[in-house]
Amino acid sequence: MKSIGKRNLFFAASFIVLVLLASFPGLFDFSNKIEPRIFSLPFSYFWQFFINILIFLLLITWYLVDAKYGDLDIDIEPLTKVQLQELEVRK
Repeated sequence: MKSIGKRNLFFAASFIVLVLLASFPGLFDFSNKIEPRIFSLPFSYFWQFFINILIFLLLITWYLVDAKYGDLDIDIEPLTKVQLQELEVRK
């Protein structure tokens, strides 16, 4: 159980750091530049785009790691015929 907590703490801390890099005022001054242009985007646009891609990759990695270790809190069970009929009656 300790490894789950450490793993989640690592991913949560990484997520917080990336969000702070995107929005913390002191660091945003660094990224609030027009020059240099990267892929024809001002640096500030590129910075936000890059951080969002990193956040997306972090969340996907977090999901895949939890799925690998079987730590997901998702239990999907198919509905029975009775439950389906109850749903149709409610409509």
